[in-house]
Amino acid sequence: MPTAVTTPASNANVLELLPGRFPKARIPDSTDLDAAAASVLQSFPNLELRHFNEDALWRDSFALTGTLRTFYSGQSVVEILRNLVQQRGVSAATLIPGSARRTQVDDDVAWIDCRFSFTTSNPETECSGFLSLIPSEDGQWKIWVLRTILEQLPGHGDVERLQPSDRVPDPVNSVNGNGTVSNGTSNGDKTHFQAAVIGGGQSGLSTGGRLQALGVSYVVLEKNAQVGDAWRNRYESARLHTVREYSHLPFDRTFGPEHNEYLGKDDLAKGHEKWAEKYGIDGKASQITANHIVIATGAGSQSPVMPQLLDREKYKGKVLHSAEYSTAKEWGAKSGIVLGTANTGQSVCWFSQGRDEA
Repeated sequence: MPTAVTTPASNANVLELLPGRFPKARIPDSTDLDAAAASVLQSFPNLELRHFNEDALWRDSFALTGTLRTFYSGQSVVEILRNLVQQRGVSAATLIPGSARRTQVDDDVAWIDCRFSFTTSNPETECSGFLSLIPSEDGQWKIWVLRTILEQLPGHGDVERLQPSDRVPDPVNSVNGNGTVSNGTSNGDKTHFQAAVIGGGQSGLSTGGRLQALGVSYVVLEKNAQVGDAWRNRYESARLHTVREYSHLPFDRTFGPEHNEYLGKDDLAKGHEKWAEKYGIDGKASQITANHIVIATGAGSQSPVMPQLLDREKYKGKVLHSAEYSTAKEWGAKSGIVLGTANTGQSVCWFSQGRDEA
């Protein structure tokens, strides 16, 4: 006889099965937020059970555990934190001035958030943390949520900061962001890198920039003639369906208020090209070797996948994939069929002005 399988009720709320819950607390407007934060942080990292709420949560992002971990309940957090503090050589915490904020959800749900910094000595790191505090019945502040985050490895560059390059455009091979430094020497003679990034679109350029900020030798390899061509070569009406704030490359704001809220393909192409030139992102065309390879070639939307349609050979009209499509201007007032209703399908229909029907 087959074994019965029990499944959760369809109306079960998965969130109710997760640990943690909003705290029931009231925090007056007159509360000294910095003093509340300092009263707990002065005991960091040697926190004890009395500092935590019973159902406290601790989320660590590589700072102490070396990975992404979440621990639940004050008892568990204290036991694990105590061991890791000794192993990692955790320093005292420094409250970040002005970071303490009160969050008021409703009359009965509130807490205080604050940020702090600390270091470890084994290995040597710079870290940040967040405390979410709630008042207890005895008037003391307790930790509801603790978050610790690895920010930096001293002496290994800052992944969030990169100064613009002093390179000038290379008239021969400026295609992939490769350039000539201001003293006239080329960076195109190197054949071995610590990392090779395949693809010079948004992901590939971003990865190259981060590697450069960290001082890692790398090269970005792009099959198209120029940075930005992955967008520049798309159909005429191609544009993003998300606001430009989601499209910035690292280190600065790639697209300013002079751009449309929804970026077109040429805006993206120019933005990527100028960014690569500004930061001197390395690219070249030659035989190379690398210790690591980063694949940043996108989701494959430019690789045509055509449906198998019955008796298609009997149709004498024009059939093409969106990767081959540029504009419908040459078709006049003809009717057309677009297969697919995702972003590209909608965009092609919307911008097919002058067509009789699509």
